[in-house]
Amino acid sequence: LSSHVTCMSPTEPASADYRPEADVERLARYFAQRYGGDDRLLEARKALDPEVSFDLPAFEQTLRKWGVKVDNAVELFAHIDVDFSGSISVEELLNVLSSPVEEIKRRELQRQRQEVKRIFEGLARSISEKFGSIQDAFAKHGLHGSESSLSLAQFGKLAKQLDMELESAVMQRVFNEIDEDRTGSISVQELQKALMYHIVGYVVVEIANFLEQKAGGIVEAFEHLREIAPGAVPKVLPPVTPDAPKPPPPKLQAGEEGVSEQNFLRVLRQLKVLDQTSSAITESAALMIHSALKPFVMEDFVRRLQEEYRTASEMKQRQKEDAEKHEKDRKRRLAESLRIDSRQRAAKEIETWIDQAATMEEAPSVTAKWASLARSGRSKTQLRDYVSVLEGLIKSTRVDIEDLRRRLEREGVSSADPPRFFA
Repeated sequence: LSSHVTCMSPTEPASADYRPEADVERLARYFAQRYGGDDRLLEARKALDPEVSFDLPAFEQTLRKWGVKVDNAVELFAHIDVDFSGSISVEELLNVLSSPVEEIKRRELQRQRQEVKRIFEGLARSISEKFGSIQDAFAKHGLHGSESSLSLAQFGKLAKQLDMELESAVMQRVFNEIDEDRTGSISVQELQKALMYHIVGYVVVEIANFLEQKAGGIVEAFEHLREIAPGAVPKVLPPVTPDAPKPPPPKLQAGEEGVSEQNFLRVLRQLKVLDQTSSAITESAALMIHSALKPFVMEDFVRRLQEEYRTASEMKQRQKEDAEKHEKDRKRRLAESLRIDSRQRAAKEIETWIDQAATMEEAPSVTAKWASLARSGRSKTQLRDYVSVLEGLIKSTRVDIEDLRRRLEREGVSSADPPRFFA
């Protein structure tokens, strides 16, 4: 990091708009002092265990151990935790420290947006599961009617009821994002506007999952009820291409109002999506979906189910691939660290052995130690590295011996009978 970053006082309270540059700069200064030189991050990579990861408490404890004071450890941890895994690896930490200031600013802005989006998704999912709708969530807090609103404290209480523990600065950031008119309170309409897309998406995916698992497929279920004509909606959506225009939505015929609320609920009940024993969603959630999508025809709703199901499936697959890639990278870093560590250990032990042999009448049996390592199952990598180091020493020794023989010959001393040492 460049040294012109302006550092805030460690005692300065954190605002909702956290800026990580100063905290990252403090960490960078610690690493510069600890490891020094232009290759300090390379030296840090060698010194730090790649298997070590920090959760938030461990990260805060490590900062105290290093003597690094930051403005907001929680926000800094979130900034470094780029994959939202709840822990930060050595690689994630060093990647941040090697980033230029402008990249850190851009990364933080993107992170905050992603964080708000994830919180919106969590709120939408929990409200759907626990209350059914936003109006029901407000009603549980004694707030009724379209004019009711939530203060920051009430919103925090709602978040806790939804099992979402948010740090105060994050809570303020999310609240500000929802409070569009900047009145200091959140209305039903504002919360609906912020969460509606996520709630609709979540509930639609729940319906789609239910139909895929219980009804043999989304299109098949609606065709079986004769709610759509056979072949009106393809069972497999065409692949999405960046330049492909979206198909136009089905047009309502003159005088047609689309699927009515009553008919929508009837179809969901026939599909067992709304059922007293195994309901996938609540009736209030179904009414909210209808209100958000109307006016629509049934073919349009079926396509929406397919699209959301495909998006959710692709996201799940990406998460799986990201997890596999993360694990593969972790193993690669571990193997690299072990190789470096093994070579260093091999060279050090051989050095020590040679030094000890020089002061002893009889050299200790290093092969006995290697045999012990072999029996313990730890020798494959070590033996390969020992061989490599020893071959280098043997080659160097042979060169020295040849030089010594030539010198002896120049002095007229016969080397036909080598000294006992060489024997």
